[in-house]
Amino acid sequence: MESLLGVTTPSKDYSSGNSLFDVVHNPQTWVMAGDSRDIVVVLNKRTLVVDKFGNYKVYDHNYQLLPNAKPPLSTLMQALHELKRFYYAEDYEFDVSS
Repeated sequence: MESLLGVTTPSKDYSSGNSLFDVVHNPQTWVMAGDSRDIVVVLNKRTLVVDKFGNYKVYDHNYQLLPNAKPPLSTLMQALHELKRFYYAEDYEFDVSS
């Protein structure tokens, strides 16, 4: 974002901090994307989609569903750990006094 749009905010504040264009200095094995419904982890030969309930689907490099495939657990844990940086406990506090 810095080089493309001239953003001055440090990339660690709004992303994983790795440039998609700098594959030589930051050889990332996965890229995370998503929205309020799904988390998507794009790997070299597979794509993992996890919904907000924890259900997952694994697709091949042509985005064809692999019905019996299991997600790579270590990569999924890395992605979820990275995603956790953007959520704060106070965002999910509920008033149980009423």
